[in-house]
Amino acid sequence: MLNDPAVGGLRIDVDTLKGVVTLSGRVKTPAERDQAMALTRQVEGVVEVKDALQIIPD
Repeated sequence: MLNDPAVGGLRIDVDTLKGVVTLSGRVKTPAERDQAMALTRQVEGVVEVKDALQIIPD
């Protein structure tokens, strides 16, 4: 995610347990949330992505 300009500058915490990834933190738009979720789903070994992100516009 750090290399993606759409979400690279955001503060997103990533927790993983047995292939289940939970993303938490703050994003500015639903599009940023969707991009973070999509990038996470592409990672090998990820079986599920849980969204605990908060959308908080500037």
